[in-house]
Amino acid sequence: MHAVVHSGGRASAADIKLTLRPLAETVLADLKKLGHSIVLSQAQELVAAGFGFYKFQLMLRSGANLVSRPLTHGDDHYSQYRPMAVERRASEILAIRPEAAMTIGAAVVHHMRASGLVVDTLEAYRRDDGAGHTILSALAADHTLYPPVNATVAIRAGLIPPPPTILTLRKPDQLGRMGSGEALLLEAMQKGNLYVLRSPSPEIGTEAAMSSTDEFKGLPLSRVEAKDWDNAAALGFGFTLVQKEDMVLRTGPAKSFTFHTPVVRRRKAGGWNSEWRSNGYIIDGTDRRRRFGLPERVHIAVDQLNVARFCQKCRQIYADGELDCLAHSGCTLP
Repeated sequence: MHAVVHSGGRASAADIKLTLRPLAETVLADLKKLGHSIVLSQAQELVAAGFGFYKFQLMLRSGANLVSRPLTHGDDHYSQYRPMAVERRASEILAIRPEAAMTIGAAVVHHMRASGLVVDTLEAYRRDDGAGHTILSALAADHTLYPPVNATVAIRAGLIPPPPTILTLRKPDQLGRMGSGEALLLEAMQKGNLYVLRSPSPEIGTEAAMSSTDEFKGLPLSRVEAKDWDNAAALGFGFTLVQKEDMVLRTGPAKSFTFHTPVVRRRKAGGWNSEWRSNGYIIDGTDRRRRFGLPERVHIAVDQLNVARFCQKCRQIYADGELDCLAHSGCTLP
């Protein structure tokens, strides 16, 4: 994932327009082929709705940062895009029948998915400042009409509580057992240093890509008025912990990279629970990628990253020089 529009805390309206113009023009051309009478400003409205903004001007004022997530190309189930929101907006601005609006919704989301562009809601949430609040508030503004699909937006709309702000490992049970992901993480930290890798490349693998997870599965629109929503959500932390080790194979010296990625989940009406996902790679002495090897375009200089640590007192995972959830809480436990 890499930034496409990012101007300090918020993107400028001009930058957002410039980045979205090719996508809007593609949507415009396609809908004209389908026989719809439409102009560019209307295509921009449909694209904004696909991202979850009620109006294009609201998206411009929000300063939303757009990023490219190439691995979302062709993914029919990726949650950021909202065909029903496009259908509703198309019905409003084009005065068309429901079945025609459904065709437009599918066409617009198809082109959005092909572009790979998404709003970086997780970055806005983790930043926790005025600019981030503005972006999420804009997406949450009409949540009864456009139900959120991102956990960060659902939190901002007050539909679900926020997750814990720090990462802690659960204590072993009476039999000394821990979650498999937590046990692997502790074992890795005892063997050597783990380093904080922010915004890891999706090419590292599904587990590391979960660092950008931001999903919310709400109730159907017909039950929006219910006070006790039975919702599920998942939220990444924007980083993975990487461990680099030297090893010796039959072919000679080699290196191994292991990644430990945290994510929190909320199942239905319960609380948030954290879990750790791990995956690893081996690079042999000739720098050839073995089976399941680290992709050639991914290069990680661990000596330039902050070291992750584990507090034996409060059981928090933290790192010196880091902010948000990785800043040590300054526990006062004996």
